[in-house]
Amino acid sequence: MVSSGFAVALLELTGDKQLGRKLAKVSREVQTKVCRPAVHAMLKTIERAAKAGCPRREIKRTIRSRFKKPRRAGDVDAKVGAGVGGGKKKKDRGREKGHGVGISARNVHWEILGTKQRFTGTSTRVSGHRGERVKTKGAVQNRGRMPRMWSLKEAAEGAWPAALGAARVEALERLSEISAG
Repeated sequence: MVSSGFAVALLELTGDKQLGRKLAKVSREVQTKVCRPAVHAMLKTIERAAKAGCPRREIKRTIRSRFKKPRRAGDVDAKVGAGVGGGKKKKDRGREKGHGVGISARNVHWEILGTKQRFTGTSTRVSGHRGERVKTKGAVQNRGRMPRMWSLKEAAEGAWPAALGAARVEALERLSEISAG
């Protein structure tokens, strides 16, 4: 399963009869040894395409890929997206100085998906009238709204043919290595 941004697509390599026949003849363990490098080649191709289509450097830095723990034995699950992989997400330092936090892997979804109109200094309380805005500590400040900037899914869709080609080449190379060795 390959995830691009917030959309998930199940990928089955069909249509390449030669590769399908070769993979059907080998064991499940060998299939995994062939498929993991092929999926890695796909991930890197999609990741490069997404970064190339990205409008801002802050978002581009957060686009990564990683392998996920498979749900079933023998499956290869991976995903590409903003805020994916790249190790531990660091604490934002801007809040300590009273500034905004900027865009990092922890909050990149603000720019990609956008936000509604936001206010600080108020809260929506359920007691009393439903949806009533109640003043909390501090001054009420309008933080504005952030429009949706960019779609990772749209940026990565153009890379599918190249990604499938890279996966096919990598899979055939691994099969030839295993059969020769």
